[in-house]
Formats: sequence, C-alpha cells, structure tokens
Amino acid sequence: MESSYVANADLDRINARLIERYGQVDLSGIESASRSIPTKLYSPDAKRLFVRYFHLLQQNMQYISVFGRLYLDDDAVVPAEERITRLIQAATDQVHKIILEAEQTFRKNGVTTLGSFHIVPIEANVLVFSSFARRYLELITKVDHLMLMLETMAIDEFVTITAKQQLKSPHKRAIRAIARESLSLRIRYFKLISAARAAQASESRGRVRARQRDQLAAPGAGETLTERGEVDGADATGAAERAAVATMPSHATDAGPGPQAAPPERPSRAPRRRARSADEPPAGVGPAAGDQADQVPPTPASAAPTSLGPDEEGQQAEAECQTEGSAQSTAEPSEAETASSESNET
Repeated sequence: MESSYVANADLDRINARLIERYGQVDLSGIESASRSIPTKLYSPDAKRLFVRYFHLLQQNMQYISVFGRLYLDDDAVVPAEERITRLIQAATDQVHKIILEAEQTFRKNGVTTLGSFHIVPIEANVLVFSSFARRYLELITKVDHLMLMLETMAIDEFVTITAKQQLKSPHKRAIRAIARESLSLRIRYFKLISAARAAQASESRGRVRARQRDQLAAPGAGETLTERGEVDGADATGAAERAAVATMPSHATDAGPGPQAAPPERPSRAPRRRARSADEPPAGVGPAAGDQADQVPPTPASAAPTSLGPDEEGQQAEAECQTEGSAQSTAEPSEAETASSESNET
C-alpha cells in the first residue's frame, strides 16, 4: 500500500520521523469497504494524536463490529459501539464549546487572522472503514484547529501560557481515552469471541461423535435387527457379570475360584456306519436260521481270562450249580413219570 502521508517541503524531517516512529500501520487484514478522506493537520499535538491513536481505534472498532457479530449476538456488540459513540460525541461537544469561546474573544479584540506553524502540515488521504473512525477523524481535525486558535490567543496575550496548557490538556486526554477505551473493549470482546468459538467447536465435535455412535448402533448390511439385539444383550450380560465381580469383597475373591459350571452338553451325533469286510456277505444274503443256530462264534485266541474277585467267583460257582441241576432234571425222568409209564405197559 502506498504511503498515506505526503510532505511537500524540505521541513518535513519532523513529520518523517513522527511517521516512521508511530505511523507504521498494517491495514491488510481489514477487508471492509473504505472511504478516502483528504486530511491536513498543522499542530504538532494533533499530528501525534492522529498518528498514535487513529488507526488503533479504527482497528479495534473493526474487530468489535465485524468479527464480534460473526460469533456473538447483535445485542452483545451494540453496547460497545454505543459507548464509543457517546465518548466521541461528548469530546466533540467540549471542543465546539471552546472554539466558540475563542471566536468570541477574537471578535471582541478585533483579531481577524490566525497564526501558523512553520512546520509543514501532514497531508493524508486517510482510509476510513467505519462511522466511528470518521467521527474520530473529525474530532482530531477540530482539535487541530483549536490548538492553532489557542496558540494565537497566547501570542496576543488573551490567555496566559498556563491557561493555554490547561485548555489543551482535557481535549488531548479525551482523544487518548477514547482510543484506550476501544482497546479495552477489544480485549474484552476477544475473550468473549474465543469462548464462543470454543463452544461452537465443542458442539461440532459432539455432533460428529453422536453421528459416529448412530452409525455404530445401526445394524450392518448382513445383520438383522434380531441378531443385533442378541449381540447387545450378550454384551450387556457380560458387562453385568464383570461389574458383579468388581463389586465382590476381597476375601471372596481370595478364597479361590468357586464351583465350576457344568460344561454345555454336546449335541448327539448320528452313529457311524461300520465298514463291511471282504469276507462278510452282503446284507440279506447269509446262512439259514438253523445253520445260524448251530454256528458258535469262535473264541478269539488272543482273549485272556480275566481275574475275578472272591464275590464274583462265588456268584459264578452258584450259577454253574444251578445250570447243572437244570440239566439233570431234564435228563432223568421223575418218579411220577416212571410209575405212569409202567401202568401203561401193564
């Protein structure tokens, strides 16, 4: 951006030093529309006030009015704007009052011309971005005119030097107070805007997490709602069991594991089909019933007699005696049968 200050004489070294010290202002961050106002300042007091505080107020009010409304409600921004407007208006009214008193003094004493400063004025095409900056620039311009009138009154001895300084000081303090108040308001609104941005970021993260939870809670492409409910129920049961174990007293957990639950029963399986040997005849083609009765399955030679206990041996002997008795009863006829056979022969 080209320099806004144009000096037009060889006596501009003071202005150059003043601008170099205080006038390095970067306005590239302001994207609002601006208006160029030609300005010419003569008094050294007004020059310093302009260079030090004008762009400070303009940047502060731009931040409050524009950036503040991006993150805050309009009701939260309006009080700051109204306060700056009241301060500028009050300072302007005081300057008007002193200017009218000085003009009356000049008319009473027949003074028709004012003095001048030998230092060349600062000429600037000032870029104004808001109504606050425009009013503030008008206030600085009126203070510049008042300073020249007071210097002329002191030269003509209408006022003393002490009275001149006492008349200058309130207006310079008012201009500085307005700029510092704008800075204080900017710091306050910076905290409010930062808190609002943090709240918006937290709310955005909450919406993202809620959307992710909804996506995880929704059933998958190959999963039905019933299956999803069963899985959730199993997860809830497992969580309840873990919570119960966590709440158990320490002596109960130190005593060792409790009784183990019975393993689940395995489902019954169908019997496996036995492979038929080569010598075995196919099903339905075998020896006759009589032949099957006469055939005695061979005793495998490899089978060894098993050892029996005393009780088992007694039971086996008793069973053998019963078998022999039944065999004898079938082999020898009874006495009644013999007598009946003899009577039949007679």
